[in-house]
Amino acid sequence: MVVLVDLESDDDEPCGCMAAGGEQARAMMPACHAAAPLLEKGKAAGDSEPLSGPVAFSAALTCYPVALALASHLDLNDLHALSLTCRAIRDSLVQYAPRLVAGSLRCSFDGLPLLADLLHAQFEIAIGQPDHDGLASAPGTPPSSSSVAAGPSLARSAVAVSAKTFPCARDLVAPCQKCDTVVCRNCAAKAPSDRCLAERHRRLCRKCLDAPLIAHLQPLRGADELPVGQKCGRGEHCLETGPEGVSWVELDCSSSGDEHEAWPLSRSGTPAPAPMLLGDWPSPSPPNKRPGYFQQEIEGIGGVVKTKVRKRVKVGATVHEHEDERRTGKYLERESIYYDNEDAIRKQLLGPHNRAVTSYINRGRSSFSPSHGPYPPRRTSHDEYLEQDQELLIDVERTLKDLIEQEDVDGDQQITIDDHGPKHIALGTFGSAGYRSTDVRGNYMISNLLQELTLARDLGKKVVKLHRSRLNENPVDRLSRRIRDEFWKNLERCLDASSIEKAGKDPKDWTDDPRPRIYVPHGCPEQYEYYTQVARERPEMRLDVRWLPQDGLDAKYVRGLNDAPGILALAMTKTVVNGKEVLRGEPFVVPGGRFNELYGWDSYMESLGLIENGRVGLAKAMVTNFIFCIQHYGKILNANRSYYLCRSQPPFLTDMVLRVYDKIKHDDGALDFLRNGIRAAIKEYYSVWTAEPRYDPVTGLSRYRPTGLGVPPETEASHFVHIITPYAKSRGLTFAEYVQAYNKDEIDEPELDEYFLHDRAVRESGHDTTYRLEGCAANLATIDLNALLYKYEMDIAYCIRQFFKDALTIPPEFQTEANRLDGVETSATWDRRAKLRKARVDKYMWDEKAGMYFDYDTVKKKRTTYESATTFWAMWAGLSSPRQAASLVLNALPKFEVFGGLVSGSEESRGRIGLDRPNRQWDYPFGWAPQQILAWGGLIRYGYGDEAQRLAYKWLYMVTKAFVDFNGVVVEKYNVVRELDPHKVEAEYGNQGSDFKGVPREGFGWVNASYVYGLSFLPIAMKRALGTLTPWELFAKATKIKLDDDDDDDNVIQEHSDEEEPSMPPAV
Repeated sequence: MVVLVDLESDDDEPCGCMAAGGEQARAMMPACHAAAPLLEKGKAAGDSEPLSGPVAFSAALTCYPVALALASHLDLNDLHALSLTCRAIRDSLVQYAPRLVAGSLRCSFDGLPLLADLLHAQFEIAIGQPDHDGLASAPGTPPSSSSVAAGPSLARSAVAVSAKTFPCARDLVAPCQKCDTVVCRNCAAKAPSDRCLAERHRRLCRKCLDAPLIAHLQPLRGADELPVGQKCGRGEHCLETGPEGVSWVELDCSSSGDEHEAWPLSRSGTPAPAPMLLGDWPSPSPPNKRPGYFQQEIEGIGGVVKTKVRKRVKVGATVHEHEDERRTGKYLERESIYYDNEDAIRKQLLGPHNRAVTSYINRGRSSFSPSHGPYPPRRTSHDEYLEQDQELLIDVERTLKDLIEQEDVDGDQQITIDDHGPKHIALGTFGSAGYRSTDVRGNYMISNLLQELTLARDLGKKVVKLHRSRLNENPVDRLSRRIRDEFWKNLERCLDASSIEKAGKDPKDWTDDPRPRIYVPHGCPEQYEYYTQVARERPEMRLDVRWLPQDGLDAKYVRGLNDAPGILALAMTKTVVNGKEVLRGEPFVVPGGRFNELYGWDSYMESLGLIENGRVGLAKAMVTNFIFCIQHYGKILNANRSYYLCRSQPPFLTDMVLRVYDKIKHDDGALDFLRNGIRAAIKEYYSVWTAEPRYDPVTGLSRYRPTGLGVPPETEASHFVHIITPYAKSRGLTFAEYVQAYNKDEIDEPELDEYFLHDRAVRESGHDTTYRLEGCAANLATIDLNALLYKYEMDIAYCIRQFFKDALTIPPEFQTEANRLDGVETSATWDRRAKLRKARVDKYMWDEKAGMYFDYDTVKKKRTTYESATTFWAMWAGLSSPRQAASLVLNALPKFEVFGGLVSGSEESRGRIGLDRPNRQWDYPFGWAPQQILAWGGLIRYGYGDEAQRLAYKWLYMVTKAFVDFNGVVVEKYNVVRELDPHKVEAEYGNQGSDFKGVPREGFGWVNASYVYGLSFLPIAMKRALGTLTPWELFAKATKIKLDDDDDDDNVIQEHSDEEEPSMPPAV
């Protein structure tokens, strides 16, 4: 049968099919009759019949390999991922749109006019005006019987069935299973929906409830307009008691399609006098839609995990049946009071500042209470209806106060698993204007509520509308979103008038008068003029602008700057604002916590996360700042502070430049960007890492060995007390007096000079501090530094050969004594350097018996025995042969792999810990993001992807677990062997990123990067398991992954030959 009604929001089962066969049906459906010859003509021409059903869909997919590839990688972890997947499939198929449209099925009723157009035409006829669409006849001309049947009333006029209420759909078009007529989902006949009147707020009688939508052309009456004693919400327009008899047509089709009869029925089932009119629906709702009890099965991964008994009650499309209504039999009393004018209530409740399109809603009063105004006090009933889709209406200040008083037991302005509060709060729902409540339970949801409300308070919000899904958001999605949208933004800085006051402040400033101070290099007069103008225009900032000399940035000069420490200027670009050129600072990302500057290797790690999050422009700006530092300060600094002018950090510039270039290579100026980056790296290589005092001429290897005089000023005040106090006592001086005299060269202490030489080398290595480097750092040719320099040599050779036709010119600003005569660099020179360095590393650092690399002491002429995770940096740089890489995985990896990934060093190498020998933060049991990132990259480079994914999963699980249990915390380093609270690190200066109130706003730079970078190569199954906080051991067991198999036959990695590995392109 055919009933052309609007099926939007229709939940009922189909109870018929479309019919378009037989003479009688063809007479009633002229469009179908017109389409039949076309179909027969197509068959006569030899056209094959189109496929339909699931087979057709599968066949269509096989035509498009892109769709099959996407289907094999579907990510259904959440609705956002599903939408991205669907969008990708659509983008892949859109190129075939003309072919798909030409060969697709079309509904047989595609040519029928819309019912709304016919009604409009009838209205135009009634008032004597022509219709713009050409559907109405001229005034005074009776309408055609095939289009519109006149009636006594316009609203109740009969409408021909050769019309439809909704446009035909282009999807889900298939032949009728009985008569083979091609129909779409909008024309398929179904029982009328219980929800066809989505806006009603009143009880309807069964007749009105089950009637087709066409029968409800009259506007509904409000609840306050109902006559006394009237039972149906449609009042006088009720179909059961209305004065006019209304009928409709029911068409039935047989499977053969030969006999089609139309039976116009009245309410009693007798033939109606007007067969073309709309009328009552004779069939009741399907049994599975009637009121009563039913079972609801909840399915999990392994099948049905729970069965619930539900009760279905018809009380209206948008009206819920309350407990007291079932008990007393009085219905809709609340709705008659509170929902008569929803807009007016919401306006009165939320005040004049409500915005329907915003997430946060301001209101005029300082506090919110549902009892204000004419509303009764809110009953504290629990709203279980569609709990996941609920929106909560929350008073920010009052709820924050309740949360802190109730849940924050230890008073640190955070809600963690260490706080033993009830972990429960009842909040009002937005849909009921706070009248009904719902429960928020559990540490994760409660702590997320605290974080969201703290952010809302920071934005000045008094009342907020908060979706419940924000509180129980998948933790992996939540942390990834916060890193992408909030953490990077809050860690971003730039040096210009907009932020010099914030960026210029130094949390480590030890002087009596801390103030913003900036040093400008001699070759940047425009910057000096710019900052001087800023200081004049904003005297309250107290900005101190100073020049640096053109030459002579030696250790003695830098020590003299310690009385007036300041920030060093970075790159600036000219932009046009209002027709005038102004300088703007190139942005950069700071690590976070007490580290508020552009750091060296921190920036490289952060750039990996920025690139994954699409912030390529910010990563490019940090490269530009590094090039500026090499040009004007001679090196990439430990950080851009005056007391770091003599100190560098682990070099990563070439890989950073190549990764950025790979993302912008099609942009204008990309090749110039690459050229300048490689030139800067060459200058740094010659002037810093292969020059005195860092270069060891005996071994041909490099060391961390910066220049400097005096006590490093940036450290904690008490850091060197236990070292200097014995020397001070021997001279009868206090600690402060001795430090002052020592810094002025009034005291000669060779032993102390040696100690601070190694201390500065430790800080230049980035591993400050560790027993691995204590007392010997300046003498060690470390595996990490020489692996990075090998990567420099290979990257430079690759770029010169690949992009610059094997000849890279070096302009004067990038020249050094080593290349000033030639002025041109070739790839062959750098290839030879790389091969020579590999041979030296194998000779001095590779231990065949241990199967790993060790540092080499250039003074004692022997390898050290400290086992460090930096041994995997050789794999990241491509320095290891395949045989050496296999040995590292077999022998070294088990020494460092623990609960949370890789530990910095082995427990055996660290040695005993006590009061006289405290923990060092770069030793066991602590793990750091750079060690994880470089190990992942090295393992993937040599084909050990499973090991890389396992280590990444462990690290990300630990970070996610701490994030969930401890109020969203993301910190600088972790205790990777402690499962409960790995973020609690008390070694040395403690942990950065954990000291916040209410909500973390920055995380920590390289941990943020490690999280998004690690997720980038994990499969979907691992991401889902992380979202449910599944430990690695449980996940591995569930997926049948072997962990610790002692069987040699199953745990042997085939060793390769020791032949030299082919030249590898940079890891971009």
